[in-house]
Amino acid sequence: MKITVMTSDEQFITLDVDSDESVENVKALLEVETKVAIQQQQLHFNGNEIRNSDLLSSVGVKTEI
Repeated sequence: MKITVMTSDEQFITLDVDSDESVENVKALLEVETKVAIQQQQLHFNGNEIRNSDLLSSVGVKTEI
């Protein structure tokens, strides 16, 4: 599935990921794209920060039908 991430400088990045991907792996992909270290990233979904150990599917990120 494709997800879109907005960076702190309001840049949009689209990633192709699996719903069972961990947040930490998504951050690793973002690190390659943005050069921002994983430790400096915060990802939020529906207004809540999600932890590195969370799976995208467990926080509600899923493919729209």
